[in-house]
Formats: sequence, structure tokens, C-alpha cells
Amino acid sequence: MIKDIVVTGMGTLTAIGNNVDDFWDGLIQGRYGAGEITSFDMSEYRHSRGCELKNFRPQDHLSQKELHRMDRASILSVVAAREAIADAGIDLENYQGRIGVAIGTTLSGMIKTQEYYRKIFTGKQDRVLASKLLEYPLYIPGNQVIDKLGIVAEHFTVSTACSSGLHAIGIATDLLRVGRCDLVIAGGVDLISELTFSGFELLKALSNEDITPFDLNRKGLLLGDGVGIVVLEREDSAKARNANLYAKIAGYGSSSDAFHMTAPHKDAEGIFQSMKMALKDAKMNVEEIDYISAHGTGTKHNDAIETLGIKRFFGTRAYNIPVSSIKSMIGHTLGAAGAIETIAGILTIRHGIISPTINYQTPDPDCDLDYVPNVARKQNIRSFMNNSLGFGGNNAVLIVKEVG
Repeated sequence: MIKDIVVTGMGTLTAIGNNVDDFWDGLIQGRYGAGEITSFDMSEYRHSRGCELKNFRPQDHLSQKELHRMDRASILSVVAAREAIADAGIDLENYQGRIGVAIGTTLSGMIKTQEYYRKIFTGKQDRVLASKLLEYPLYIPGNQVIDKLGIVAEHFTVSTACSSGLHAIGIATDLLRVGRCDLVIAGGVDLISELTFSGFELLKALSNEDITPFDLNRKGLLLGDGVGIVVLEREDSAKARNANLYAKIAGYGSSSDAFHMTAPHKDAEGIFQSMKMALKDAKMNVEEIDYISAHGTGTKHNDAIETLGIKRFFGTRAYNIPVSSIKSMIGHTLGAAGAIETIAGILTIRHGIISPTINYQTPDPDCDLDYVPNVARKQNIRSFMNNSLGFGGNNAVLIVKEVG
């Protein structure tokens, strides 16, 4: 028998807040996290803006010895995981259940790796420590979470481009449903590295202007730093320890249409199939979805295709469902995006306020839904659908609903 899976803890760091409370305050205030990128030299690039973390002090969370060996992605993952565990009220030292860790990422260990190769190629250091490469493998953020939390866990790393974080939560849900784990720490992490920035610049996907998802004059995306971690448990065991139940993971769907290396399917087939699978898994109908947390990158093609997919799936009901993109505030955090958006959606259920799509000015005939423009909206939300559309046609959809 499939058990109900609930979220009992959350942790996040983004360009608009270094914990869940500050992040939520930034969302409902419509705070804009963009600015000039400072983490590497931008002089040779046509674009120079992104949504970097602000006022984050890693030394407040980890020792200098730990920080010396850890890539920034691992640091953020550990900090967010600790926040989520504390929020869930779990004493890991005495926890007797089976624990899982599932982290999604695109290129998480790239910061120290770039340092290593830059010193080799510039000849600025006679002896370059190969230990900098120890943080390169994609599984390292999850390993560091396990190490720094002092646990033994079943460990999964997910890398399906921009849908990685949402897939990680979906996999975590399945681990709990089939009884392999009793508690799973799941989410996603990614940072603005020079490699990812230069890649998106070559793709001509970046903008130097404001991020304007679904707007007629949208010019492209801005990359963002971010991590989102949730703690998942079966509802019966969470209730048995009197845990705070934020929301239920109702359904999960995924698909890979492999239509193009970077572009979504022209008929939105991939995201359509993922929506269909998620709704079936949730045993819900289209009338029960109150809000859609959109992928909404601010690129011409992506926003139009996602809108098409929503209209294909929901029919005329699509025009009555609020849809918004928090990437308008925090940028595109790649493998972390779906996990961070899940946290935002859960807070929407809890507080009855929908995060806006900021910087929205001019309607686009191809994007003609209700995008909650510019100002947060008070509205009772019982359930939401979270969309992630990744490169290579890697799509994921999560449906979350209130507990009750």
C-alpha cells in the first residue's frame, strides 16, 4: 500500500534570502536578486549580470579546515540540509530509521575545479594541489551532507539538467513509498560558475536586462546561485513523532522526449506527458490544481512552449489557474530550481499568498495565461503543480497538496 509522503522540514539559500524565512519574505515582497556578477572576471563577456548569493558567510556554518576542502556547492548543500533537519525537529544522533539522501545538480563542483585548471594554464602557481579536484564529481554535495550530518544513508545523485532537483524529490518520494527509507533529505544545488555562464552565453540564452518571464519583450535568462532541501517522511511516522506537516507530495511525473539538446519539444509533448503522469499518480483531476509554479525561464522559446503545454493539458481550465515564475526574482538556479520552487509552493499553501512574476509589462499573445504579474496575490491554495523543463528534453512535474 502506497503511503502518503509529507514534507516536515525545509532549507534554502537564494539571491533573495539565506534561509527559508528570508526567502519567503523576498518572494512576497517581489525582491529582485539580480546584479553584476562578482565571483569571476566578466571583462571578456558580453553579459555580466546574475543572481548571486548576498551576505552569505560560510564561516558562520563550517570551520576553516572544512571550508578549505569544500566546493561552494557542497557548503550550500550542508547549510540548507542542516536548516531543513532543524526545521523538521529531528535528532539525527538518536534517529533509528533508514535515511536516504537524494541531491540533484547540473555542475555542482565546478568552482574549485576551475581554480585548479586556471592555475595550471596560467602558470601562476608552481605546485597546484590536485585535492581541489576532489569536489568535482557530482555526487560530492550529497556525500558532504552525509558526512557533515554524521549519518549513514542510501545516496542518490541526479543530473538531468534543469529538472535535477525536482527529479531528486520524486525519487525520494518513491524511496519512501516502497519502504526503502524512513526519511529522505532531498533537493538540488547549483551555482553560477564561469563554465556554466560561458555555456549559456554561447547559447545566446542570457540577458543583460531584467528577467521577464512570459513578457512579450523577454530577452533571456539570468543564472542564479541556489540550493533547496526538503525533509520527506511517511505521514504516519511523521505524525507519530508529532512533526510539523507542511504539505503532502501527491504525485510525480517525468519524461524525456530527447527532442533537442537544448530546446523543448515543439508541441510541448514532454511536459504534457509529465503532467499527465503526475496527475495520475496523485489520483487527482485538473479541477483540483489551484496554482502552477512554472519553469518560466524568460527565454522566448521556453515560455511559449510551457504555456502551450499547460493549455494542452488543462484545456480551458488553464485560463483560470494562476501561473507564476519565481525565476523572475532569483534567476535560473539550474539543478536547484525545481527544489527551490517546491519550497516556494509549499509556503504558498501555508500562507495563502502566491508569489508574483515580477518585471512583467507587456502581454504576449503566445503567453496568454494569468502570470500573477508584479504583485503577490492573496489566494487560498490547496494544491499546486511544479514544472521543470531541462535540457535534452528531461522534464519533471511534481504535485503537492495541503495536509488534511
